[in-house]
Amino acid sequence: MQTWKAFGKFIGSHLAFIAPICVALGVLFPSQLAFLKPWVTPLFAFMTFQGALGNNLSNLGRTFAHPTPMLVTLLVSTVAMPLVAFALATLLFGGSPNLVLGIVLEYSVPVAVVSTMWIGMFGGDVSLGLATLLISTVLSPVTIPLTLHLLLGQTVEVDVAGMMGDMLVQIALPALAGMVVNDLSHGWGKAELSPVLAPAAKVALVLVILSNSTGVAPYMRNLTPQLVGVIVFIGLFASTGYFWGLVIAKLWRRPREVMVTMTYQTGMRNISAGAVLAAQYFPGEVMFPVMMGTLFQQVLAACFGSFMRWLLAREDAAGGGSAAARKQKSDSGFSNMNSEELRRELEYQRKKRQEEHRRWAEAEYERRKTAEPSSGKTDAKPEQPAQQDTALPDTLVRLMSAASYISVLFILPYIFASDNSFARFHAKQGLGLFIFGAVADVIGSMFPLAWLLWLARIYCIYKGATSALSGQTEPLPLLGKYIK
Repeated sequence: MQTWKAFGKFIGSHLAFIAPICVALGVLFPSQLAFLKPWVTPLFAFMTFQGALGNNLSNLGRTFAHPTPMLVTLLVSTVAMPLVAFALATLLFGGSPNLVLGIVLEYSVPVAVVSTMWIGMFGGDVSLGLATLLISTVLSPVTIPLTLHLLLGQTVEVDVAGMMGDMLVQIALPALAGMVVNDLSHGWGKAELSPVLAPAAKVALVLVILSNSTGVAPYMRNLTPQLVGVIVFIGLFASTGYFWGLVIAKLWRRPREVMVTMTYQTGMRNISAGAVLAAQYFPGEVMFPVMMGTLFQQVLAACFGSFMRWLLAREDAAGGGSAAARKQKSDSGFSNMNSEELRRELEYQRKKRQEEHRRWAEAEYERRKTAEPSSGKTDAKPEQPAQQDTALPDTLVRLMSAASYISVLFILPYIFASDNSFARFHAKQGLGLFIFGAVADVIGSMFPLAWLLWLARIYCIYKGATSALSGQTEPLPLLGKYIK
């Protein structure tokens, strides 16, 4: 059983690389993977059920006692972002209604189930996250068809009734069933059943991505400047989703656990739900923007996680407003707090102690490693990221450098770490790989070599990303020596 659970954790922790590989395989072998299509609906319903096993009525009760953060998150993710996506997509790609529909669908789907994992990793309010996830999921059979109909009903035919019925079966009912099972079993569903089903749900996610990717094969094999523009737009707009939640929470002066929760739940979407709907109801071109979201979501989540850890650490070091306010409230005692404020304060103090212990352990480890006598070996060590070049944390630099090898994300280091030599090296390598990919697409359209060139690109992405994550500056195979 431990091996089975470890397998699921491996898939979850490597989704940033597994998802793009699945997209590439779906594009390369659409006919071989066609057998998965009938299984997509039951697989997705199973994933939703497993994700809802961590929820219960008490989460909803606590959140509804102070519902404003949840309502603001839902307002941003369900109303504001689809409207902005529609306006920008119409401005940039108005000549292609299907592409506009795909972009709006991408940002109309409910909050991502995996967002709760990231919320827990970075000290967010998991109860708030679970409640928001459930409400977003249960409402989606109404919100998605209604959004598409109101924004695009005049240009694209939308089967509102049929979509509502299918989403009820695929999303809303499994989500409610998972919560009910957990409640009736008094927590057994979350503690025992969910961990056993989690690896199977990860496998189901991989299979759904593989199946949905076959729908974009004709478009990926014949990329046009417009489609490349869609890829760039999806990557940039997806990153703004995190900033919506972060900025609103900061301006609103919410506690840091609420800020983390809002940041991830405005930034992460249930892309698989959008892809399933696109495959069932719309032409293949609608699937293209939706599936492009899978290339960016996990990478962006990891990058923003490192950014937030750096931001929160800087706030603690500066002893700014929120810390002073907490100290003042602590000095005056807890007598003026209501039960929800007290719970949040105690949770904050617990997480603060954990973070302080983690920093102490890291510092102690570095001190001991520095104090160890040299082994006398003269072998050259891999070059490490030049921390002195930039104020960004080492983890964020590595993640950003690894992302440079995915499509146009090579621009990230030039924007956020232009003074870091390690990041610039990988950005140049990523730019070279992007140019090679564009040339390969042209050659592949004229000669039957597309599959071979796709495999070469996947291998280069793997080698470049692993080199960046391990802190090395290893040139790409074959291409690297020509990239200066």
